[in-house]
Amino acid sequence: MKKNVIRFLSLFMLLVMALSLFTGCKKQEAEEESESEQHSSVVINSEITRETTTVKEESSEEESSEESSEESSQVVELKYINPLTGEPCAEDLTNRRPFAFMCNNIWMAMPQVGVSQADIIFEELDEGTTRFEVFFADPSDVDVIGTIRSARLYNVETATGYEAFLCHCGGSSEATNTIWNWGVEDLDEITGSYLYGSYFRDPSRGYYGSEHTLFANGGLCVRSVTESNGYDPNHSDDFDTTYGLIFSDKAVDQCTEDAASISVVHAGGKGTYFEYDEELQAYIMYQYDAEYTDNGVARVPFANVLNIYARTWLQEDGVHLSIELTEGEGTYFTMGRAVAIKWYKDGAYDTFHFTLEDGTPLEFSVGKTFVCVNQCGSYQGECYWE
Repeated sequence: MKKNVIRFLSLFMLLVMALSLFTGCKKQEAEEESESEQHSSVVINSEITRETTTVKEESSEEESSEESSEESSQVVELKYINPLTGEPCAEDLTNRRPFAFMCNNIWMAMPQVGVSQADIIFEELDEGTTRFEVFFADPSDVDVIGTIRSARLYNVETATGYEAFLCHCGGSSEATNTIWNWGVEDLDEITGSYLYGSYFRDPSRGYYGSEHTLFANGGLCVRSVTESNGYDPNHSDDFDTTYGLIFSDKAVDQCTEDAASISVVHAGGKGTYFEYDEELQAYIMYQYDAEYTDNGVARVPFANVLNIYARTWLQEDGVHLSIELTEGEGTYFTMGRAVAIKWYKDGAYDTFHFTLEDGTPLEFSVGKTFVCVNQCGSYQGECYWE
């Protein structure tokens, strides 16, 4: 009996152990299946994530393409012509009055700033050196122009010939009296007839004197015309809005001589030199034994260069000059070539007119123009080329 009980207990223990092993295996298989499912879920989610990322990237590329397309469609169309250069521009400037800034050109004030963005530059003799009178059809986007100096009577007459707003810092008594008597519409830093900020000082430029520290803000000068002074920004009805300028891509055909190098020497001894650049198809200017730069910008291209002679004499005060802007002779240069010309100006409010020697109106190449107002008479300058 005892043996039977022992045998039964042994069989029972074996059965329990077998059941435990079977249950453990099932549990392990279930856990392994669960882990496998979790892994599959991670893989699936990862694939979904990658697909989503791909979709987002494609969407981003499409959006970027759309933005690029929108930007392309926002490119400003240059459907107008700048009347001072003949170049395409975005706004119709035909009836807009230009701005003339009196700029320092003595070596102590170099480099100039913003001047290279002007459409036409007149270089006119002053006491012992020259100054630039620079014309912009629209200086709105030129934040810094200068340095700004005073005006002389012939500077006033040059500006009035274009119905330009003259931007300056005082002037000779002859010039300021003329501005007052003629009712010339100007922005004078001395009188303060401008918006605050139209003129400002840069003390760092004052090593040689405070007269070399004044600059103008083109955009604020444009605003000052109407907001400070109530001037009419448009030309008068009878004004010749072509400024006597005829632009042509065949202007060089008028020329009769080679002129790769030009030397202009003013009566006071100041020299201005030009070298024709084949790559730019324009002249590069040099002065003070170096290439002209504007705030570090070099290779400023001038499509047209003129040397015109005007009768010049020293006034009785022994200091100031008089320059008679009525008529004279000169030379026109473009594309490495030259031709003799004549010029005239019928009064202070008439623009300059340029012709060939036979009276045919002179044609200009499209681009910037540099005009050297040279001296003849009791003061004599010279110009030669090769």
